[in-house]
Amino acid sequence: MRDFIRKRWGYIVCAAGFFICCGILSPINSYGRLFTAIQTDLNTTTVQSGWIGSISWANSFFFSPLAVAIERCIGHRLTVVLGCTLASCCYLVTSLMTTYIGVLAFLGIICGTALCFSIHAMMCVLFKAFADSGRQSMAMSIALVGASVGTIFLSLTYEKIVPIIGWRQTLQLSSAFCAILSIPASFLVTARNETSTKSTETTTAVIDEKQESHKNEDRPISSISDKVDRNIVDQSAVDTTKVRDKHWLRLIVLWRAWFIFFAMSFPAMSWSVYWVNSISYFESISASADDILVYVTIMTVSDFLAKLSVIIVPRGTLNEVNALILSDVVGVFITLLFVLWPAKPVLIVCCVYIGIGRALYNILPFKATVDLLDVANPEQGITLGMFALGVGFAVGTVPAGAIYDISGSYSVAFIINSVFFSIGGGFLMILKSCKPRWRRRRESRHSVHKSQTLCQNIHGRRTSSDSHGVDNQIEIKC
Repeated sequence: MRDFIRKRWGYIVCAAGFFICCGILSPINSYGRLFTAIQTDLNTTTVQSGWIGSISWANSFFFSPLAVAIERCIGHRLTVVLGCTLASCCYLVTSLMTTYIGVLAFLGIICGTALCFSIHAMMCVLFKAFADSGRQSMAMSIALVGASVGTIFLSLTYEKIVPIIGWRQTLQLSSAFCAILSIPASFLVTARNETSTKSTETTTAVIDEKQESHKNEDRPISSISDKVDRNIVDQSAVDTTKVRDKHWLRLIVLWRAWFIFFAMSFPAMSWSVYWVNSISYFESISASADDILVYVTIMTVSDFLAKLSVIIVPRGTLNEVNALILSDVVGVFITLLFVLWPAKPVLIVCCVYIGIGRALYNILPFKATVDLLDVANPEQGITLGMFALGVGFAVGTVPAGAIYDISGSYSVAFIINSVFFSIGGGFLMILKSCKPRWRRRRESRHSVHKSQTLCQNIHGRRTSSDSHGVDNQIEIKC
């Protein structure tokens, strides 16, 4: 039974992630339903109200470096538990705030940071659990489907109860919803299969080492030296990789890391407007309450179906980078449709795309960043991708809200969004076209370095063997 559970532990973590995302992400995904109520109650501007949701989404990605530090101190499981508990408390405390600063601090800054802790630690565990199969995107989809299911439920619920009980009691109910679903499940998020594998490998290595020592008793000195030299070369390569991967901040010297940062942050600026200001936009074009409910439901259902599609797609058929490029290209035209033809049928089509694009940018950027960055430690790519998305979400709604407060229209803001999509897609195309070239160059440098190291070790072995009286006539050409 233990072996059965250990082999399928990755899917158990996915199931736990489903409930975690349902509990902690669905209330903030449904913030659009609270947007108008909070703005009216606190007497804030569109920029200020939008900044609450935007900064929450931004911090859920932006503080990934802090999440890395906490994970090194207390581990992935306790980091997820901490994030889920803190998020539930923030929803409760926010309902008690009577000022805009208080709501911004707890629902925007602190709650977003708590979401970052849980999401980053959960993703790191899932990436390790599915590293051999390469189905990390599928694993992320299973977990994030929970957010879609919860958002569908809460959006419909908020639509009915917010006018009756107000946004404060609604957030109190959301806090209980978050705690019941996410906190118990968070204790299951741990890389148990990785720990078991490491212990098995360690035991096997000890046994092999003992057997090898018995075999080496009657082996010639030159043969033993060959084995030692090969071990030295292999170990030097491993140690170099470990040192390089230990400090993710060293990525700032890589030009492709900066290109990845821009490729992810610019589209995130556009998505922040759609995720936070969509209800405000529909109200600005005088859409009825029933139409707005239809639009929001279409976006949420499209998001859910897109995540299901990522789960069921056959292995090896989904290229995350190509999917993000296609999403950016389509985003340019869909964004312009909002400006040029805001009719109901067109808005329905746009809402379908927003739901699909939101799902893709919830799942694919992290695997795409890991692949484009091309480093041994996937946590570096996850951290860089989350940090870039956080920067985009932090600043994305500010110009859109300011433009709307001045002009009363989102037309100029949507034109700017189309430019952001173009920039992000352009950087991704450059990265995709350059990846084979820099990989060949790196492999060439690595092979030359390995040959030089091997030659140096052989020189040292020949000198050592001669001192023991062993006749070694070897001609070395490096």
